[in-house]
Amino acid sequence: MFRIVSSALTALVTSLPVAAQVQPYPDGFRTQEIQTNGTILHVRVGGQGPAVLLLHGYGETGDMWAPLATDLARDHTVVAPDLRGMGLSSRPETGYDKKTQGQDMAGVLDSLKIDKVDLVTHDIGNMVGYAFAAQHHERVARFVIMDAPLPGIGPWDEIVRNWALWHFSFQGPDAERLVAGRERIYLDRFWNEFSANPKSFGEASREHYARIYAQPGAMHAGFNQFAAFDQDANDNRVFVAQGKLTMPVLAVGGVKSFGPTMAVVMRAAATDVTELVIPNSRALANGGAACRHDQRRTCFPRQELIDSIEGAGMSINTVCCEAGAKSEPLLFNHLAGQRHRSDPENSRHADRRRDECILFPTDQWR
Repeated sequence: MFRIVSSALTALVTSLPVAAQVQPYPDGFRTQEIQTNGTILHVRVGGQGPAVLLLHGYGETGDMWAPLATDLARDHTVVAPDLRGMGLSSRPETGYDKKTQGQDMAGVLDSLKIDKVDLVTHDIGNMVGYAFAAQHHERVARFVIMDAPLPGIGPWDEIVRNWALWHFSFQGPDAERLVAGRERIYLDRFWNEFSANPKSFGEASREHYARIYAQPGAMHAGFNQFAAFDQDANDNRVFVAQGKLTMPVLAVGGVKSFGPTMAVVMRAAATDVTELVIPNSRALANGGAACRHDQRRTCFPRQELIDSIEGAGMSINTVCCEAGAKSEPLLFNHLAGQRHRSDPENSRHADRRRDECILFPTDQWR
């Protein structure tokens, strides 16, 4: 069964004692330091089956995918690197243009002897993922892209004029001096101002990522991701001129963030795009966990989503919304292809699957 979890949220729970730590990757995952393309990337690998490549965004690391990876690893090989200069990966002075980082991803997969992947990306990971797919389209079966623009593609020029995106141009020695020792304050601005509900990104996660980004050279490398946007825009225009992506693309936007604009962006760069707008949400973040029906959840019209996604050769489970005030994590189960309907291997899961839902928690979205 080919299954991609295409949008997932913070692994925040409902009480402070439970939220005392960031969820680790499960037993069975290993970490590797993979040397490729002039850098060394910290990579988490686990599971068995068709490969899924998960690319994180700014302000986080590959740690964000742990809850999602736990679910996927049951029947997928999950690869979750820290991007160049971020997390526990090395911090070279150059190579932060996304074309180069796309080649980083190709090198990681070559090292792991993985030929083809389903690609799931968020934020800066979108830009790296697109550059990888544009340069190695034969290696990407499907592409789920979440809630951040692509430099130079679609309405990029209008997007960057938004006052809230001043951080795109915030870099250089003086910017680094301003945030030195204040990394938590700088990152809090993303988690507060870009959140539908700032409480959805818990204190444990804030402390975890602030500590990582306070490491020597980490903010400098992070700012280099933004400093490369002009070059990324030039490179992306060349990619589009050479031909749009042809693999199925699911463009996911939070209703209080990019919403349908995510699909507008991707239709300028791909030929087979399905749009999904998530209610009660802003930016998308960490992986969640599977849920089951109960009396506190109400379902969105399922057939409308099924029709739109199956139009792209995909299918989807029931979509549900948290009806009450209690927070719970989300899992969006993006089932590509039809094997889950007909494969005897999956028949034993049929009853469980009918009872599962995709939870849109109204107070859990970041």
